[in-house]
Amino acid sequence: MISSKQPDRIFAIDVGDLYLKFLFMENNRAVLWGREELNVIFWRRPLEHIWEMVQNFFLSWKEKEQGSVVLGFSPSSLKGSFVSHTLVRQSLDVITAGEEQALSQEFQKVLEEKALETLSQESGIRKEDFVLERFTVLEKKIDGYTVPSFKDFKGKEVTLRGLGVFLLRTHHEILEYIVSQYKLGAPLLSHEAESLTLFAKEKGLDALFLDVGDTHIGLSLVQEQSLVFSDVLQIGGDRFTQILMRSLGMKANIAREFKEKYVKGQLSEDLRARMKELFLPEARNLITLIQERMQKKGLAFSYPVFLFGGGALLEELKEAVQEQAQDVSLLLPKDVFAVQNFPPSLNPQYTPLVLQMYYASKKIS
Repeated sequence: MISSKQPDRIFAIDVGDLYLKFLFMENNRAVLWGREELNVIFWRRPLEHIWEMVQNFFLSWKEKEQGSVVLGFSPSSLKGSFVSHTLVRQSLDVITAGEEQALSQEFQKVLEEKALETLSQESGIRKEDFVLERFTVLEKKIDGYTVPSFKDFKGKEVTLRGLGVFLLRTHHEILEYIVSQYKLGAPLLSHEAESLTLFAKEKGLDALFLDVGDTHIGLSLVQEQSLVFSDVLQIGGDRFTQILMRSLGMKANIAREFKEKYVKGQLSEDLRARMKELFLPEARNLITLIQERMQKKGLAFSYPVFLFGGGALLEELKEAVQEQAQDVSLLLPKDVFAVQNFPPSLNPQYTPLVLQMYYASKKIS
């Protein structure tokens, strides 16, 4: 179900809070991929290093005018603001092309400011510290009915719903500098909620997608081929690392290694039983927080659930979700995008990265 018309080369970079992952694909085949640990403060140098490496390795990109770079950041840096607005028309006549253009311009101005105001209030970050990267229209309605466009329809109330994508100004400026120094061109910024909406629409899915990262959980609900809810909880898989640190007196790096061994089944049965006792209550707490966040928006936790991200490897998390929803699945890289010669295709940690590949293939094909 993936489009047959795809760009020859895509280079995807996923800058998380703890790790940077990258994947270079040529003719649907993985050529180069990897993961680097990030310093929370000095993340610029690893990104610049990856950029330089790929430029030197594939210097012919610019000459051949082939290939695209797609870049994603953690929700702590690249944020989405979900807003809607309604305008009341003075006329009940059919909307002309001219009026539609005027409505679109008014909506754009109002919604961009509304999205920024909402984001600033929710994050506690000043408005001037964000840069609007784009505003994506998700849905148009006239008197409550969804329409493909306003033109040629009648109605009193016109509503537009969309997603504003903002990058922290500090990151935006560093990215501008890196782009100016290397020859890979300006990247396409990928926001996960947009990628998942395209994916769900193509697959015909109504589902709740949960990206359980190290420091956050991303929520995206797609219903009737439209994104109806997008949010981020500032907690993630690192909560389980902290449990090990508190309960077993481990340092952070040792606790992460211990957790990875647990996920891989490399611990004794006694240790695994002890880990389950520690992890299952916390997994249930996380699901309760997700339910409460959805309930505030009038949404029930009653949709098929797709789990991905590093935290999705924990069986306790899947068990906690299954206690509340019958249909629960892992969303693996291979389910999203067919990349040959890519060993992590069965690892949900790499699903966000491959979602960027998918997004790029749809936007530039």
